[in-house]
Amino acid sequence: MQDEKGKIESELTEFFAGLDAGLKSLRKVRSIYDEQVAFEFNVTSFFWPDENKTSEILAFFLNPKESHGQKTTFLKLFVKQFKLQKLPPDLLEDIGSIEVACEDPTAEKRRIDITIQFGNDKYIIGIENKIGTAPDQPNQIHDYVKELRGRTKGDDKRWTLFYLTPNGDNPSTVSITEEFRKELITNENQNLRNINYREEIIGLLEQFEMSCKAENVRAFLKDFRQYLKKKHIGETFMGENNFVTDYLRDHPNILKHADALRDAVESTKKECFNTFWIKVAEYLKKQSIIINPTAMFFFSWGNLEALVEHHNSPFGPSGELTKVIIFYNQKIDPPFYIAINLSIERNELPPQLKSKVDRLEEKLKKMQFGEVRGNVGLWWWCGAVPLPHINFNDGDELCKILNDKDGSIMQNRAIEAAEKITKYINVTESLWREVSIAEPKSPASPA
Repeated sequence: MQDEKGKIESELTEFFAGLDAGLKSLRKVRSIYDEQVAFEFNVTSFFWPDENKTSEILAFFLNPKESHGQKTTFLKLFVKQFKLQKLPPDLLEDIGSIEVACEDPTAEKRRIDITIQFGNDKYIIGIENKIGTAPDQPNQIHDYVKELRGRTKGDDKRWTLFYLTPNGDNPSTVSITEEFRKELITNENQNLRNINYREEIIGLLEQFEMSCKAENVRAFLKDFRQYLKKKHIGETFMGENNFVTDYLRDHPNILKHADALRDAVESTKKECFNTFWIKVAEYLKKQSIIINPTAMFFFSWGNLEALVEHHNSPFGPSGELTKVIIFYNQKIDPPFYIAINLSIERNELPPQLKSKVDRLEEKLKKMQFGEVRGNVGLWWWCGAVPLPHINFNDGDELCKILNDKDGSIMQNRAIEAAEKITKYINVTESLWREVSIAEPKSPASPA
């Protein structure tokens, strides 16, 4: 048994020593030429597009009237890529009659992420872009189908709805029944289509790039494509993933330890994650702010909410602002926020109340918390600010934490997070009372 253990240790040591040396060499070469090439520069790093912004960018390129100047080039590539044979070719040539919209309102008071209308609804393309944090809403896709059918007078040859996700997933059965989904996918018009970023959209953007005649637009397309590859495939701008993959292919024997290594890495991440939030909870408790650290746990998919309780809070289940949460989703950047939830989606609030919420968020933005986001994806937030955190997916950072014998890195980061949570809660509560007091009273009814 000891000999077997020693053999495994020797194999792993040899593999990772070689891998580490190769990565160091790659980084050294990159650093030498970085001044000329700027390997890591990417314009999207200034704003890291979320779901809404990504939809806006896609709509921009699909709109032949936009300032990219390429007219219908990108739209025609999209139509060709997804084989929209039912779309009459002459409609593609009539640029004046093509209308592209984001957040297109429906009769059911929903919003389709992107719509492309040809010739006054002679044909309509709808795109539901699901890359953010929000799950499908009840009957969401069903209602979109109803909307597109209504606009095309019930002619199913005149519309297509794309459900766009990172990996081509199906919409949930909450959003559309399985029976209805299969009917729409398998009928002769293929009215409902699943498409993905991983292969189809990223590949389409590469076609856009090759077909684009404007150098500045082509440069942005390249950066946007690289951003999507990093977000949805995990590729770095430097190409280290390709190097690691090639190195692994040259040392296939290491794969027999892959499961054990993966489990060990995940276990270490979870341990660090739990320790971090236990420390945050300890510091918050001193300020009479309570979070349950067991509600925060490490996982690589979906969303997580941990309720934040504060005895002095003006928010509650009967009010417009219902609760304070810590929100976690590993697939957004950054993954941690403290957020104030609205009772319903912001645009469905009565005008006076919506104005009150908007004024609160404007005041929060002036408090220099860093980025303040409201209504991220379809999540009903008045406002949310990112939290200092441990990057549990950064190997270099995890190494520093594990080698930090006195635990000061973890402790200092936890204190930073707790202080920001405390400040945000106190300021938000104070501002909410301020805008509530300043809220003009409705005129009294005549006697």
